[in-house]
Amino acid sequence: AVPATFLTAIVPGLDISATSTSLPGQTFDGEIISIDNEIDPISRSLRVRAVLPNPDRMLKAGLFMGVTLFASPRERLAVPESAIEPLSSKSFVYVADTSTSPPTAGRREVTIGARDDGMVEIIAGLEAGERVITEGVIRVRDGAPIRIKTSDLLSSGDSVDLAADKPVDVSAVR
Repeated sequence: AVPATFLTAIVPGLDISATSTSLPGQTFDGEIISIDNEIDPISRSLRVRAVLPNPDRMLKAGLFMGVTLFASPRERLAVPESAIEPLSSKSFVYVADTSTSPPTAGRREVTIGARDDGMVEIIAGLEAGERVITEGVIRVRDGAPIRIKTSDLLSSGDSVDLAADKPVDVSAVR
């Protein structure tokens, strides 16, 4: 069953990827072939039928699987969760202003969207290429001088290694 919130993104022919803890390391790719015409009133989900090639007969009836739907890919700005400063119902980030000497931090209100794997989508408030402070945010104040320890600006498709030894002060366009 798929949550009804994805109703508009699910169409026959949509690619999926399925995995099971019973078959570690195995990924099964397939596609949706039909969508039920009724939403379950209790779970607010709908049944979707997909076809997964099973040439080795590894998949058995009743096997529990996790499924990833490849629907509506979008490219948006995203920053690590550590860069977000929540305050009441608003969210802020600090942007590094390198036009001053020394560089300073500028507090900026942002509108956040989906969260995924430690990253937060930025819907409004940032432009691509702006440098966002992601480490030490709790000690930063608007207009305060900052010292940039790294200046690696990531481009679209790059990832942020949050486990790296060196602090990362810039986020990526995703």
